[in-house]
Amino acid sequence: MKKLIACFLTVILMIPVLSLSASASDTESTTSNQNMTVVKDETVYADLKTDGSISGITVVNRIDTPVSGIYLDYGVYDSITNLSGSETPVLTDGKISWQLPARDAGFYYQGKLADGELPFAFAVAYRLNGQEVKPEDIVGKEGRIEIRLKIQPNAEAKAYYQENYLCQVQLPLALDENTVVSSSGASTMISGKTLTLAYMVLPQKNAQYTVVYDTEKFQMASMTMTCSYFDSSNFLNLNMDTGSITHMSRGAGQIVSGTEKLKAGLIELNKGIASIASGSAKLQQGAGTMRQGIEQYSTGASSLAAQFKQIRGGTAQLSQQGQELAAQYTNLSSGVTAMMDQLTPLLNSLPAEQKQAYLQQIGNMKAQLSQYGTGLSNYTTGIAQSAQGITEFSAGLDQFAQQGAELKTGAVALADSTAAITGGLNQLVSSSAVLPDQVQKLIDGQRQFKNGIDEASGLLETLSFGSGEETKPVSFVSSKISPKSVQFVIRTPDLKAAADEKSAVTEPERLSFWERFINLFR
Repeated sequence: MKKLIACFLTVILMIPVLSLSASASDTESTTSNQNMTVVKDETVYADLKTDGSISGITVVNRIDTPVSGIYLDYGVYDSITNLSGSETPVLTDGKISWQLPARDAGFYYQGKLADGELPFAFAVAYRLNGQEVKPEDIVGKEGRIEIRLKIQPNAEAKAYYQENYLCQVQLPLALDENTVVSSSGASTMISGKTLTLAYMVLPQKNAQYTVVYDTEKFQMASMTMTCSYFDSSNFLNLNMDTGSITHMSRGAGQIVSGTEKLKAGLIELNKGIASIASGSAKLQQGAGTMRQGIEQYSTGASSLAAQFKQIRGGTAQLSQQGQELAAQYTNLSSGVTAMMDQLTPLLNSLPAEQKQAYLQQIGNMKAQLSQYGTGLSNYTTGIAQSAQGITEFSAGLDQFAQQGAELKTGAVALADSTAAITGGLNQLVSSSAVLPDQVQKLIDGQRQFKNGIDEASGLLETLSFGSGEETKPVSFVSSKISPKSVQFVIRTPDLKAAADEKSAVTEPERLSFWERFINLFR
């Protein structure tokens, strides 16, 4: 009886547990049969031929699987491979249905496409020693290699990829076999014995790169191109206003215009300075002529002053002699008059007619003596005045000669000054003559600056900086679904000698990046 009661109690206690277990089982069964919303990422792997054309495209899809259920994806593939498990899809009119368990790492599968349009089109050309060749024909050969890589937007690709995807290119070269001659536009990175040349092409932009290097044995690993979404606003961390760029461009144009006016003004200034220099040269010539004239004038004034000193001495002597002569004449006149006065009484004894005749002669003689005395007085007075005038004139000539010497000194200084001014003006003309050319270089630089602003403005418009609008990714394989992300990994073939290829197969550590990546899902 005790055993029966114990069994009964045990059954009662297990009923809730069994009920809960059945409920959980029913819930899980219901969830696993539900159609789940697909959240996925697409990675497009494209193999190129050596010339850059497409040889095959594979898309690896990663689906988030937080819970078990039915996940419906879309796409038309030539073949599909499960990379995460053994599940088999149900394919119906472009629908790909997967019954999947919950996986934290998500679910991966790949599909091969018959064709597809990548964001960019590629063209690759090879030259050996200047001759265009097929790269597979020169593997192992020595010489100068030239690789020309042309990248341009693919007009056949979806607009979303054309407008938003940039391309990054990596070209690896073994340092122990190759020496780079030129690689314009490349960023370089060295890892071990490998030099990687990296290039970047922005959305909707064309690019062409040329790599030239000398090789001891031509072979190279595949070039890898990755195309990914380019968020320009996050890339630059800027919120650019194209209106501000327009103002900058207009301001730069005004600077160019102002500098051109400055150049024209400098040309006119140079002409004016040249004209002044020409006038200064004539002034210098005139100053030289004036200097010579003043020197002649000064010499003549000094000579004239010297001569008048001699004349002054003669007139002074003549004046003195005149005074002595006047004194002697006065004495003579007085003697003669006294003698005539003494003769007058003696004439009384003569007949009247003779007396009258002698008296008349004596009167005439007195009159002549008086006139002579007057003339002599006038002469001596004139001589004295002349001597005084010549003395004053000579003093003036001395002062004139002295001023002529001072004038000569001034003329010499003026001639030297005008010569210095003319030399300085000529140097100024030479210096100012080169200014317009220098300003033209400034104008050219300003124009390049303005062109750079205009190009930047065009780039900003192309990339829609600061729009702040998020664009939903577009699926590469189907327009019926919008993935979280789409990226492209593109590669050219490895170019290696047969021995190297065999070694690469037998030695796992030498597998390429592509092969190692694929092996992750096997």
